[in-house]
Amino acid sequence: MDAGASSKRIIKSDNYHFFFEQDDSVFVATLVSRIESSLTDIEDFFSYRPQSVITIILTRSRAEYESYARRGLPEWSQAVAFTREKLIILKIETAEELKRSPEILLHELVHIFVADRFPGVRLPVWLNEGLAQYLSGYKFSLDDRIAIANALSVKKIMPLSEIDSLLDFSPMKARLAYLQSLAAVQFFVNEYGIHALQQLILKLAEHRSLDEAFSAAVGHDFIDFEIFWYEDLRSTNRWLILLNIENIIWVVMGVLAVTAIILVRLRNKRVIRSWEDEIPLNEE
Repeated sequence: MDAGASSKRIIKSDNYHFFFEQDDSVFVATLVSRIESSLTDIEDFFSYRPQSVITIILTRSRAEYESYARRGLPEWSQAVAFTREKLIILKIETAEELKRSPEILLHELVHIFVADRFPGVRLPVWLNEGLAQYLSGYKFSLDDRIAIANALSVKKIMPLSEIDSLLDFSPMKARLAYLQSLAAVQFFVNEYGIHALQQLILKLAEHRSLDEAFSAAVGHDFIDFEIFWYEDLRSTNRWLILLNIENIIWVVMGVLAVTAIILVRLRNKRVIRSWEDEIPLNEE
């Protein structure tokens, strides 16, 4: 553990040890309480509980966060898990990070579980990140779905294999990568069930190829899965493109233009009728 952590207070909850500053005592106690139920669900999913201590260090600034991380991290990261050391560094600097802290911590704990439960196994990044989001309880917001719909409209949905380069992505591309990863895992569970997801991970842990693991778990290879997932993504999210603010503006402008045309035509008809009433008909 970093020497800086020795000056912090500590709360121990089973094998989870939280290090934090005195002022954060109430927050950390609340955090421990809020993750308890979801943590039990994660342990049930893996049929496993950590056999050694997992250390969670709470930091309150980017500088402190990076000092513990000891290596370059993407600017968009809020937490990092060092799976070999069983160490999680969590950054709580803004109100949004405070709000999302239980979910973010659970996300990183899933990474620790995967590495601890299946040592030496490297899951595809989309599966690893999608699984972490799924088990942490992340829910798609309307903005998330609009982001996916917009990516679909401009053909920016990336192949799942491309997400292996996640740490090199810009913040916007990284957000889309996380959304795609969660969408893929959710689709998998909806189509095949949670047991099939467990089987897929177990088959990968046997060092089978991705295609072999998919065939064993669901009866077809990964390429077919990606095609099915993409079609589902397109059919369920494309209509949300209309909710993009720029598109709303254009739709509203179009509606206003059509309304104006209709009103002008109605006015012209009234004017013509008034003229007809004022002009006497010729008598034979």
